[in-house]
Amino acid sequence: MGPGVVIDIEELSARDFGADSRPYDGKAACLYAIAVGCGAGDQQLVNEAHPQFAALPTLLCASVVASTFRPPLADILPSYDPRQLLHGEVYTEFLAPLPKAGVLVHTPKLVRLTDKGGAAVAVMTVHTTDASGRALAYTESTAFVRRTGRFSSKGLGPSRAPEATAAHEPPNRAPDVVAQERTLPHQAALYRLASEDYNPLHIDPETAATAGFESPIMHGLATMGFAVRRLLQEFCRIQTAESGGNRGGDSNLLDLQQLRSVKARLSGHVYPGETLVIEAWLQEHMSNGGARQVVFRVKTKERGTLVLSHAALVLIQPSPMSRL
Repeated sequence: MGPGVVIDIEELSARDFGADSRPYDGKAACLYAIAVGCGAGDQQLVNEAHPQFAALPTLLCASVVASTFRPPLADILPSYDPRQLLHGEVYTEFLAPLPKAGVLVHTPKLVRLTDKGGAAVAVMTVHTTDASGRALAYTESTAFVRRTGRFSSKGLGPSRAPEATAAHEPPNRAPDVVAQERTLPHQAALYRLASEDYNPLHIDPETAATAGFESPIMHGLATMGFAVRRLLQEFCRIQTAESGGNRGGDSNLLDLQQLRSVKARLSGHVYPGETLVIEAWLQEHMSNGGARQVVFRVKTKERGTLVLSHAALVLIQPSPMSRL
């Protein structure tokens, strides 16, 4: 395939690429939580024996990644090299609470493919269910593929979710939350095991150098996982009658069921060991049943580089467990 090739987007979006089943257990959920910055104090997320143990919802986002590679881009894009693929944006709507353990069944579709003159932008959708077919999430993922392109396309795929393309610009005022999260020098090595995203860009110095980086970089979804986890800790703590009155004396319990959706643009790279600076603005009074929206962005402290932008969480009304 080369210059002059015309790709039929309607035909492409109708193709069946099959489903991808990803089992996970409590150990996998704990490992993921640690890979996005949780520590021993976060017992609800890192101790599968905790009475209110739960998997972070963004574990599902990490699980989806492998499914987005099911469409055979090598058979579609000219000169495709998987080492040149970078995640661009991600939007996930959570339709049901993530079970503590189970099987995630991801069904991907390739719905957009745009030539950028020497590069290409691919948009994929993924519907996620559990093993019984119960809907758990809907994801739209955008990938930027360098050193390819030189094609044209015709037709349109399915309409995209409005929230997936929303700008989410921060308001013109000081942020409500400014938080710092220090990543570890081996953060990418840990996250690749937790997420099963084994792209060599995140572990192999030679691959990173070929891609133009000084050293292996963190996964973009690891950066997003850090930010979402910290914002859930800021905005979704369970309110108790008295301080320390939670079951087992745990004052760090979170109501993870409040998270309805997350959207972020992966704007830049993070080197393991750098510090993330998270700025967030809480916006109340959304028309969607009193939901709250948290617009946020993330920069690196050391380089001042914007690494997550056009980002937002939607949080629904607290569940009954939030008023223990």
